[in-house]
Amino acid sequence: MSASFRVSKSAALTAAVNAVFIPFAIVLALLLEQVVLTSISRLRLSTFDVWVVNIVPSALSGLLVYVGAASMVHRLIRDSRSVPWIIRTAVPLTTAIGLFGFILLAAPHNEGFWIYGQILIWSFSALCAGLASEAATTAILRGRDRKPADQTSI
Repeated sequence: MSASFRVSKSAALTAAVNAVFIPFAIVLALLLEQVVLTSISRLRLSTFDVWVVNIVPSALSGLLVYVGAASMVHRLIRDSRSVPWIIRTAVPLTTAIGLFGFILLAAPHNEGFWIYGQILIWSFSALCAGLASEAATTAILRGRDRKPADQTSI
């Protein structure tokens, strides 16, 4: 008795496109973070402010990239809205989990971690925000599809 698992063409294409956008989200995160850090380099920041500066710009980049990616995917790939979230985002999710695991394993035992740790945290926050925005964009688009065609707004 063997169980067969088939992934539809729409699911494979949707997953591939979401995987292709990983470098775009990370590069935009690095660029935005560099711009922010350069512009505030002379300010004295509290610990909370430092965390905000290290998370918000990269999360914003992931949000922007994956809202655009999800909109494009759902416009171009037929039946992509019916693809389960875990399949659509398998590669970005695996990458984010890998980054998070590396951060957890490397940070406590490595004195020089923060030399490259910021890049990992920026990438991780960009992917997490991207995954959340992709899910939200898909939910919004699915909601639009479910509205009756004859429904009119007043």
